[in-house]
Amino acid sequence: MEQDFADANRAIGDLENEVEQQRGKVIGKQADAEKAMTELAELERRYRLAEKSEGKLSIAVGLRETLENFRQKSRAARRQEIEIAVNRHFRSLMTGHRMIDRITIDEDFVMRFHDADGVEFGQLTVSHGMRQLAVTALLWAL
Repeated sequence: MEQDFADANRAIGDLENEVEQQRGKVIGKQADAEKAMTELAELERRYRLAEKSEGKLSIAVGLRETLENFRQKSRAARRQEIEIAVNRHFRSLMTGHRMIDRITIDEDFVMRFHDADGVEFGQLTVSHGMRQLAVTALLWAL
């Protein structure tokens, strides 16, 4: 009977050790779970921040596109105003000669010379004096 009692005490001791080991594992798992929850909270915070940043970026891209469109339209309108003024001033300077009927200004603000039929002259075809008058008309237009 004493042997049975000793065996029972040993079994109880083994079970208590096993319970303590399992408690340690549970505490470790709880610490891991808390760490995972902290990491999850941090990831959620970063995700919300990224969503806000994405919204701001979307607004900034839209604003940039709007400003670029405005700039292009403004530049085109200004170019056309200058072209009209250049032609008006050039006609006042060229009273007797009508070789150049119209001057156009392209997107890069390069002047092109056209006759009454709309045919473009080569830059070298126009005399230096006429080009100088065209530049004078451009200066007046500006």
